[in-house]
This record gives sequence, C-alpha cells and structure tokens, in this order.
Amino acid sequence: NVQHKETIIQNLHGFAASGNAENDINSLKEFTKQWQESGQAPASERKRLNDAFYNKLEEFYGAIAGNDTEKGLIKYKLKLERLENSDNGRDLLMKENDFIKKQVNEIQQQVNVYENNMDFFKNAKTKNPMMIDLENKIAAEKSKIDEWKKKQNLIKAMLNKDSKPA
Repeated sequence: NVQHKETIIQNLHGFAASGNAENDINSLKEFTKQWQESGQAPASERKRLNDAFYNKLEEFYGAIAGNDTEKGLIKYKLKLERLENSDNGRDLLMKENDFIKKQVNEIQQQVNVYENNMDFFKNAKTKNPMMIDLENKIAAEKSKIDEWKKKQNLIKAMLNKDSKPA
C-alpha cells in the first residue's frame, strides 16, 4: 500500500491544470478515488502519506475553485476526507458533527436575540438605522447557519456511507 500511495502522490505532483475547472476537478477526484481504493497505509506511514497527498490536493483545489464559498466547501471536504482516513475516522467525524451542531445552536440563539430586539421596532413607521443594522445582522447570521448546515450535510453523507453494508 505504501508504494502504491507513493506512486499516486508522484502522479499528483506531476498533474498540470488544463485550465478547464470542471475537467481539473474531475481529474483531482479521480486521484482521491485511487487514494481511497488503495486502502490503509501502515500506521507508521499513514500521517506522512495523508499529509503529503491532501496538502497537494488542497493546493490544486484552491487554485481551481471559483468563489470563496466554493473554495471553502472543497477545502472542508478535503479536511473531512483526511479525518475519515485517519485511525479513528468515524469518531473524528462524529466530533466534527457535534462541533457544527454547537456552532449552529449558538448562531441561532444570536438570531433569536436579534429578532427579539426587532420586536421593539415593530410599531415604528420608518426604518431607523438600528433596525436596518439588526436586519443586516440577522441576514448575515442566517447565511452562516446555511454554510454550517452544508458542512454538516457533507459529514452526514460520509457517516452514512460508512455505515452502509458493503
């Protein structure tokens, strides 16, 4: 397995972006598929190999991805794959899922506070700057919740994939 993984890393280092983002992403996904199919490396080599592979992969994805949200999700998915391929992958994914639940709950509590504060302005005839500020904060917090939930869905998909019988 070590030799096979070393070969995949060498091939990845030799990869040159074509300029077509979709083709490049599919090529990188093929590298990931080969990596996962090559099985687990011995514990003594696993961290070194995984770091070499995923750092290079992250470098390529960062150069290819378009907007910041897309880059963020791609990098996050790589992080999850790295967690999944570690010794206690399922446990690490569960911890990450719990962390996201906590983040979503905290943000939701903040949104609830903002919405409660909005009630003080419900009888105002015109929108004052404070009300506009609260509306902007609510919108920003809700978009954060959406980002966290997308990440949580990635984790759930990985956990469900792991739990399905082969």
